[in-house]
Amino acid sequence: MLLPACLTRRGDHKARRSLPPKMASWSLSPALTACVSTVAPFALFGAYFLGELAYVAAFTPRLPEAPGPTTGVADETKEGEEGSARREVSMVCVGDSVAAGCGLRSNEEACAGAFARGFSHATNRRVRWEVIGRNGYTASRCEQKHVKRIKGRPDVVVLSVGVNNLLHNHSAATFETELKTLIASLRQRCGPMCQIVLLGMPPMSMFVALTPLLRILMGRKASTFNSVMEKVCRGARECVHADYQDLGTLSLREVKGGDSGESGDVASFFAPDGFHPGPKALEFMAEHFFENLYECSSEDAATEVVGDRPPCRLAFKSRR
Repeated sequence: MLLPACLTRRGDHKARRSLPPKMASWSLSPALTACVSTVAPFALFGAYFLGELAYVAAFTPRLPEAPGPTTGVADETKEGEEGSARREVSMVCVGDSVAAGCGLRSNEEACAGAFARGFSHATNRRVRWEVIGRNGYTASRCEQKHVKRIKGRPDVVVLSVGVNNLLHNHSAATFETELKTLIASLRQRCGPMCQIVLLGMPPMSMFVALTPLLRILMGRKASTFNSVMEKVCRGARECVHADYQDLGTLSLREVKGGDSGESGDVASFFAPDGFHPGPKALEFMAEHFFENLYECSSEDAATEVVGDRPPCRLAFKSRR
């Protein structure tokens, strides 16, 4: 009878008695024993990791998208100046659940409202905004479903993608390909003058809905995806990467405490599910963008009355 190569004859009668009758004369070879001892820890870790994911999926509530209007106007023009008479900035917020305002009461307090107010204050113009977002969309899905819904040629596109690619366990190469295709489609649809603001990956190591292990693993992959975003933006025209990876817990606590010096609660920056950003986080993201990345060009500072409608000129401090 032919015997498996992984089994060898042993002469130890005590060992024979400890094995099943048909296997009493055979045992695992050293090579297979080493293989099993090497693979087993990874298998156990994989099972534990999947269990962690299942736990988070089971106990994290699925929040609805922001109700109410998906269009609006932000007016942060300075009193006594002619900002209200100048050409409006048109802005479209495109992307995933962050763009859709999941877990928030309205789009006014969601991503679109926060960034529209920031652009209005920075440019001294009214900003007319629109939301085109859907929970769960990857970059590829946004390219297929969202881009064709954009009307006209907006001045600014605020783009939120990436987290769902990570949750679908896409590789960095796959994400890069999808992101390049999406930005190219946006450029073709919105024209050469449109400014694309790509929101960077969030620091997932701070997500209160995740277990400690998932915070570490997802935080590392989010950092990798963030580097992909930076690379893609560097190769794209009029596209800026809003990097949030360096924003640590201490920064959030300082913002929460403000001048009062009170200690902040990181959980208060999230929606009720502990996963999506809440109003405080979105305001914080917009403030960081305009304080560290954005500035008005000299042409944009000039007064333009209604009827004179040149392209809105938006300049950025850095293409990080």
